[in-house]
Amino acid sequence: MVEAKRFVEELKKNKLGPVYEVPCSIFTPLINYLIDSGEIETVNPVNEAVVMAQAAGSFISTKKIPIVMMQNSGLNNTLNCLTSLNKQYGIPAVYIISWRGELRDAPEHNFMGERLERILDVYDIPHKILTYNFSKEIEWAVSLAEQLMHPVALIMR
Repeated sequence: MVEAKRFVEELKKNKLGPVYEVPCSIFTPLINYLIDSGEIETVNPVNEAVVMAQAAGSFISTKKIPIVMMQNSGLNNTLNCLTSLNKQYGIPAVYIISWRGELRDAPEHNFMGERLERILDVYDIPHKILTYNFSKEIEWAVSLAEQLMHPVALIMR
């Protein structure tokens, strides 16, 4: 996990937000920092499909690219919104997806963990894996989301 404060500073520097998130334990320090600091509005809808709809509405009203944060198992819940709303109407977002099951952390995560990048490829979601030099990856995501006018993804190990 990257340092939460520094990560949020980069999100703000790139004018991203609000954050629409469905919790994942990998994100605990980041979510806690976002909530405690109040630096970027953070919304916790009931599920990932609602996250996408609310993030789309936020972009339509503000023209500011929202962050959609979830674990990879929740990605499937966003795909209908992705294809019928975001891509259809040119609504960008930056997914931040935790990569559960990449290292076979629990049986329920293994299926999605093994296939995450392939699923993103099938749905034409450009993606990069976040590193400790995440400022360049965040800049890449914002630039590409603005250019393509649909979601891109950053994967957090």
